[in-house]
Amino acid sequence: MGLWPQWDGFITFLAVTSGWIISLALHEFSHAYTAFRFGDLSVEEKGYLTLNPLLYTHPFLSIVVPVLFLLMGGIGLPGGAVYINTQAIKSRRDLSLISLAGPAANVAVALMLLILIHLLPVPLSLLPSLSLLLFLQISAILFNLLPIPGLDGFGFIQPWLPPALLTRFKDLTGIIVLAMMYAFFTDSFINRAFWKVVIFISDSIGINLDWVRQGFSLMRFWEML
Repeated sequence: MGLWPQWDGFITFLAVTSGWIISLALHEFSHAYTAFRFGDLSVEEKGYLTLNPLLYTHPFLSIVVPVLFLLMGGIGLPGGAVYINTQAIKSRRDLSLISLAGPAANVAVALMLLILIHLLPVPLSLLPSLSLLLFLQISAILFNLLPIPGLDGFGFIQPWLPPALLTRFKDLTGIIVLAMMYAFFTDSFINRAFWKVVIFISDSIGINLDWVRQGFSLMRFWEML
């Protein structure tokens, strides 16, 4: 097919994965900054307020694995982690807001991408990459808000749950994670329902799904070789 299709695909791959890593850093920075404002000064000592992605992430679990899942299924998995000293946080409300701060950062990134696509003179060649990245932000927001242990949706309700129930969830974490992976990476009802919601929201806010499909196809540039 010649050089140019592969080159366009490689550029798309770099743009989308780089954009995803930046959004990951912003997500974790938002958790850390909110925790700092609510009393956890340790996040500054750990370097979490520097926006350095390497300080938020385990290189394999937080960058390689999410990118692999991105390439296989197109879902925006959470990756990096900041460690919050919950003992320094004064109220359950503050703990819940710290959990919501991450998805709020993804919402901000999505809004910036929406403005780029619809209001600024962006080159046509960049629209598939930007549209795919915006679509992935929508999927990441919805996925992260699910009330599943390890995700921000569970972090939001966790401070309000009785200790006995939290202990039960902790005991079942392994089973819950396996069930979640099965649900989201097979042709299950949950997986289909999740993507229907993502597509509905994306279409409602003006994301061109043809550009999303083109971006995803280009990103898998090795299939053009």
